[in-house]
Amino acid sequence: MRVEDIHQHDGSVNVVEFAKKVAADYDARDVYDPFAIIDLDVVKGQLKLWNFALPSVKPYYAVKCNPDLNVLKTLSAYGACFDCASVAEMEQVLGNGLASSDEIILAHPIKSRHCIEYATENQITMMTLDSVEELRKIVSITSDAKLILRIRVNGFESLVDLNKKFGADEITSKLIFHEAAKLGAKIHGISFHIGSGVENCRPMALSLASARKLLDYGRMLGHPVDILDIGGGFMATNGKSFLKVGHFIENTLSSCFEDIELTVIAEPGRFLVTDAQYVATRVSQVVMKSISEDLPASHSIYLNDGVYGSFNFVLTEQRKVEGKPLLKREGYMRADIWGPTCCSFDIIETDRRLPTVKEGDWILYPQCGAYSLCLSTNFNGFNPPKVLYLTSAENWQNVSDNLQRVRREGADVPDRILSKI
Repeated sequence: MRVEDIHQHDGSVNVVEFAKKVAADYDARDVYDPFAIIDLDVVKGQLKLWNFALPSVKPYYAVKCNPDLNVLKTLSAYGACFDCASVAEMEQVLGNGLASSDEIILAHPIKSRHCIEYATENQITMMTLDSVEELRKIVSITSDAKLILRIRVNGFESLVDLNKKFGADEITSKLIFHEAAKLGAKIHGISFHIGSGVENCRPMALSLASARKLLDYGRMLGHPVDILDIGGGFMATNGKSFLKVGHFIENTLSSCFEDIELTVIAEPGRFLVTDAQYVATRVSQVVMKSISEDLPASHSIYLNDGVYGSFNFVLTEQRKVEGKPLLKREGYMRADIWGPTCCSFDIIETDRRLPTVKEGDWILYPQCGAYSLCLSTNFNGFNPPKVLYLTSAENWQNVSDNLQRVRREGADVPDRILSKI
């Protein structure tokens, strides 16, 4: 049977069984590409968990993490705001009626003039900077910006340390405060990003202390500084672990900033979408390696998706994934699992023990929702997966109702954008 692109269900569905149906449909129609499944109810559930664990921290979803339109629609329907970094991302959010201008932060510390001008034309005022040069550029274009100073914090415990590229150190931050005062501009907030993959709360505690110190300095110079952006990098851990993280952050915010009124926001990406997406790949070939070679794996498995498709994060982040064959066969094998291209870097798993697979079998990979399809290419002529969606009928109705509300009420979306929705 042909599987619908958006599969609505009554509230319970088995992703593995759904993947088997899609795989059978692909086999019957001789479709040779991989496919992805996004469970939109998982996106909704993760946002609900965020709001429960961090009730005082407003999530501004990092669009770059997974810009899939149905993911964005789901997040919008349940109250998320958006962190954008480019004209294209702002256009996607505004053009689809997903947020009003004041529900978007332009969080890239380095922006083109065109990007700043587009934000200004569409009444997006919150924008991040980390240098005197960027401050002067913004001020030369608009006097309406709510400037957010991104400070550098120690990212040594993270897997992906963004502080190597962005963030002003303490001396530069103070210079920015002084230069802004001289230019008649106001710094409205402090932001930081501890990096992705941090497994303990110490970096967050140290970063909040640094933010408070610079917040006080800015206020002393007459800047309002009433917004705190605690960044992203929150991992898609199990709910119990995240509840502990949320409890720690809430308590630390209360103790560090109890004497001032503050709007606290964050830029979660991975946390909201990692668990929502699966990628199904077909086995193109299984090759027995020469037993004379001194190799730990006895087989090579070649798939129709790899690091130039859905699994870029394996190469760039050294993130581990573990696929599960959809068809259960007798026995086990040990293998290296390769992508389809001619590139020798195109390897997904190394020395993996897994149930026996044969040519034409399918392997399903979970937790592929973050920095996956948005980084895929057509390198060597191999197509990225087509995306299919799972959602409860109730959830999809809520998403549809939210979009209808925007079309009906406008919801502070600029007129020039609203006309396109």
